[in-house]
Amino acid sequence: MADTSVPARMEDVQPIAVEDHLRTSLARHSLTWLEDRLIPTSSSIPDRSTLASLREAYDLACEPADRKTLKSWLTLLWAGTKKQSSMGDLVTDQVLTVYAVALGKYPADLVHKVLSTWTSTPKPKDAHHWWPALGEIEDAIRGPADTRRMIRDGLKEWDMDKGKHVRLSQLYRELAVLEGGDFTFHIRELMHASREEQRAGIAKEAARVRAEIYQLEGPNTFARAAGDN
Repeated sequence: MADTSVPARMEDVQPIAVEDHLRTSLARHSLTWLEDRLIPTSSSIPDRSTLASLREAYDLACEPADRKTLKSWLTLLWAGTKKQSSMGDLVTDQVLTVYAVALGKYPADLVHKVLSTWTSTPKPKDAHHWWPALGEIEDAIRGPADTRRMIRDGLKEWDMDKGKHVRLSQLYRELAVLEGGDFTFHIRELMHASREEQRAGIAKEAARVRAEIYQLEGPNTFARAAGDN
């Protein structure tokens, strides 16, 4: 059955909502991006075939806009901003072409979001009133673009066994924290509960984590740990 959690083409999503859509789709596949790598968020570790539509979505979301479209977005920003007097000798079309060529390296929706909100997002010294330097625009785009590309590459290189190992490492760290009695990070709702409720909540969460470890490692987990093959 086809996965309907992502659209066939990214243009089916409003440009400014693409990032939220991708993040939601990643979560639906029980994955998150943390510490520059893909982390499973449950024991339901996806295999490569399950991630096919998600990989396609990230491929599409990394595509740049064509030069004509970029110049149209830049023209709107040009018309809505003040210019330094030193720009008086520059030919507008040449300026827009230089900017469009440079911005053609980045995902279309990220460029559109920055350009379309530039004047409405207050900046120090009223910089949003002025035509921005190319570097200012790229600085606003580069981080999100790099992260998106890394996620795309991570999906292409995804290995189910490595994902399982990453999830197990995460679970063992959580279990160590819980067994140490530190509930404040994992179970914040217990911070103001009674001590008895805290103990019960910690025990319940620790049991859940152990059950997931058991599910991932199989029925002989503790026997193997004791040296029984």
